[in-house]
Amino acid sequence: MISTIALPLVLAATVLRSSDDENSSTTEWVHGPLDQALAKAQAKDQWVLIYFWMEDSEFCQRLYGDTLLQEKAVAEMQNFVCLNAPITEPEGNQLLKQFGVSTIPSLLFLSANGQVQDAVPGYVDLAEFLDQTRRILSDTGTVGSYRRAVEQAPEDLNRRLDLASKLDFVGANAEGDSLRQSIREIDPRGDTEAGARLLLGDALTAVREAAPDPSDPSTFDLEGLKRELESLRHGSVQFEAWQWIADVALQKGNRVEEKEALREAWRCVPEARRAFWGQFLVKRHWEMRRELTEKERKLTLSVAEAVSKEARSVLKQNPSANVPLALVLQRLAMAYSLNRKSSQAKKAIAEALELEPENLSHQQLRDTIQAESR
Repeated sequence: MISTIALPLVLAATVLRSSDDENSSTTEWVHGPLDQALAKAQAKDQWVLIYFWMEDSEFCQRLYGDTLLQEKAVAEMQNFVCLNAPITEPEGNQLLKQFGVSTIPSLLFLSANGQVQDAVPGYVDLAEFLDQTRRILSDTGTVGSYRRAVEQAPEDLNRRLDLASKLDFVGANAEGDSLRQSIREIDPRGDTEAGARLLLGDALTAVREAAPDPSDPSTFDLEGLKRELESLRHGSVQFEAWQWIADVALQKGNRVEEKEALREAWRCVPEARRAFWGQFLVKRHWEMRRELTEKERKLTLSVAEAVSKEARSVLKQNPSANVPLALVLQRLAMAYSLNRKSSQAKKAIAEALELEPENLSHQQLRDTIQAESR
């Protein structure tokens, strides 16, 4: 029996079999240079999958043993020309530098002409591996798909920014930076959403660089960033900024700043995020309930009631919709309790418990409401 510690040594020598071993049921691996894999990919009209790994890495062992060796993964990998790239070997290390790979293990996907199309960094389980490889095989969310989107509408700066982000993800940072610079030149004031996002990114970078310790959010000065928000012309970008400020304020332990950020984020929250952010705001206000002003208590209730109304509206139109009604009711109970509406709070949490009788957090909230209403 092979020990897991010895597994990486087996990868190159035994388990990662070479492409001329046609009788094995495991994945065929190319052990030669990239050109060899690309030539085979062109002949078979397939993409190349490069597996970057190293010895004595627990995550490399898990990715190989728990994922890549599984029957479904082996079957899926027949759709690619698979190149073995141990980074402790000269060829593997050269490929690591060539493609800017920074996470080990990593799977890198190249089209047959050698262009990077996608990446799966780090350990993933079998289900995630299958989801990702099937997405990539369908050419969905790949570099190529984003390039085509830009070609179809070159004036759409949001598409350029999406492509730049994908290029960063696969390690092509220089091209991503070039695309972002083109957006800045076209839209220096941030009139478009893409331009506004770049302005926000620049502002966040400035906050970090000005801090005594850029790695410690407690040293960040947020006042300058708040002033910058006045120039951001897109609500969704403003929301992301206030969400970031709320998170930093939470880490700093500054409740005043956090409450302000929670309130401002709710003011500009995108429609698709209203339910999530509303529930989050109510929960944080509940946790800070001893420090809330009367105005903040009323805000909590208006948010909880809005989220509840929207949830019930969705369920009325589609009873099978994926709406966490019990959680919505729990947040509504919190808001009622904050506003000294104890009977309504008890009713809301009772309804939540009817839906999820074993939920411990519902039970604890019920007990707290009962205790605080005496």
